Amino acid sequence: MKAALFASVVSTVAADSLSLSFKDCGAQHAVTKDVKPTTLELGADTAITGTGSLNKEVSGGTYDMELKAGGGLIDSHFTGNNCEAKDFTLPLGLGTLSWDGLSCPLAAADSVSIGFHTKLAASLPPALATSDIHLAANDQDGESVLCVDLHLAKQFSFQV
Repeated sequence: MKAALFASVVSTVAADSLSLSFKDCGAQHAVTKDVKPTTLELGADTAITGTGSLNKEVSGGTYDMELKAGGGLIDSHFTGNNCEAKDFTLPLGLGTLSWDGLSCPLAAADSVSIGFHTKLAASLPPALATSDIHLAANDQDGESVLCVDLHLAKQFSFQV
């Protein structure tokens, strides 16, 4: 069923890039103030950096990234250790997400940065281009130190 649905969403309209917006979702010990860049080029490895404030040192813990796309066709969780870099392959050959890992211990500060990378397929079907990534992390004590929702939306260029 999913294969048939996937085949039905492929069209001649290509999304060359995706816009990226964010919303802080209320971590106990941190606030996300900005996420850059605001546009992702398809087929390119893009570094995404979130900046904000952190009121507690992080020396460990875990994160969970949830990707939802295609109106529910894709709903995947990717988890790992906050302090270790890790790569994840997206389903259906859509690309990769990579957690950069924190430089632990990460000191409490008014300005901290975290990062990850994404490389999305150059020929991403438009119906799968609009997606949401929920990124949450808990520290060594199980307390929330990151909560941000990212929204990716298609930007079209028509091909004849």
